[in-house]
Amino acid sequence: MATGANAKYWKDARLPGVLKHNLLKRYLPVFLIRTASVARCAAYFDGFAGRGIYDNGQLGSAGQMLDFAVGQKFGSGVPISLHLCEKKRETYLVLDELCDKYRAKGIDVDTSRDDAKNYLRNRLPYFADRPAFIFLDPCGVGIPFDDLVAAANRGGAKHWPPTEVMINFSLEALRRIGGHVTSATPSEATMKNLDVALGGDWWRAYFAKGVTDEAVDAVVKDFAQRLLDATKMSLMVVPVRRAPTHKPIYHLIYGTRHPAGMWNFSHATAKAIEDWWAGVSAQQEKQQGPGLFDAAPNIKDVEKAAVPVIADNIRRLVEAKGTVRLGDYPVQVFGDYVGQVRDLAARAAVKQLYKEGFTSTTGVGGKTEDLKVVPA
Repeated sequence: MATGANAKYWKDARLPGVLKHNLLKRYLPVFLIRTASVARCAAYFDGFAGRGIYDNGQLGSAGQMLDFAVGQKFGSGVPISLHLCEKKRETYLVLDELCDKYRAKGIDVDTSRDDAKNYLRNRLPYFADRPAFIFLDPCGVGIPFDDLVAAANRGGAKHWPPTEVMINFSLEALRRIGGHVTSATPSEATMKNLDVALGGDWWRAYFAKGVTDEAVDAVVKDFAQRLLDATKMSLMVVPVRRAPTHKPIYHLIYGTRHPAGMWNFSHATAKAIEDWWAGVSAQQEKQQGPGLFDAAPNIKDVEKAAVPVIADNIRRLVEAKGTVRLGDYPVQVFGDYVGQVRDLAARAAVKQLYKEGFTSTTGVGGKTEDLKVVPA
């Protein structure tokens, strides 16, 4: 089982990492600023923080959040507390040295060389009274399912303070461990580690006939459903690939209990994917020279195809409910395009419905999520 990122990983951000870091960079400020504007404070937890910085000076996810905390403290005056964990000694020393520079600026950052599950259990009481975003990005198997659920449900039935989570579900680890199910020399200890992370041995049945793409997809879908049932969160699963035509190497699973979270995360995901596609194209051109055909899709083409579908989704919503505010129904509005298109596609859909005479809402002005679609 993988225990951490190797030295090559920390030379610079790999393309799949670019998507992940850009997603965090785009979405986390939205969550933290919105919630902190009410609570006047917020928390960020990273159970697998890594070094926080690459050898070339580029910031990783932890480093990006440290920078953001500085901006919040000295900009809006809203403190963000950071709770960062890293198990590997050499990696932790780099992280802690980086954090010392931010502590000197007055940033509230706690670091620990510990196991992620232990650190999460210990730190939950420290930010029990404030909004929190919990990020778990292991290189292999994640924390125990029960600990993940306990963290997501830390407030019980209360709506405040809000909790959101994003976890890296490694498909490489799943495929590797799934192979033990039919192996002539299986490791029961290895499989039990996955049992703990997934909340039982239910996943083994999917690999009874070997490791296939269908089996892997089924495990991810089943895990997401179990997490949804246990937390009552709305979930979005984002596949991350080395290239647009490749199989996913991991999924980012995001959880929230507020439609504004899903709406803004969907938009941030589409923007991050756009950034990643641009990175793929730039790398392709650098390695192979300009080509007649781009390996990466164009988000505008995706959005062009999405607009009539989204318009139909909105039409059905309005017919069923009357006047609707788009931001209250992100999953219903975007449907299969959630996380794939920017929210301007929803605005374009409203404009199309206006031209068709279906609504008196023009689609002009204000935030897209605040648009109220009124029957004509």
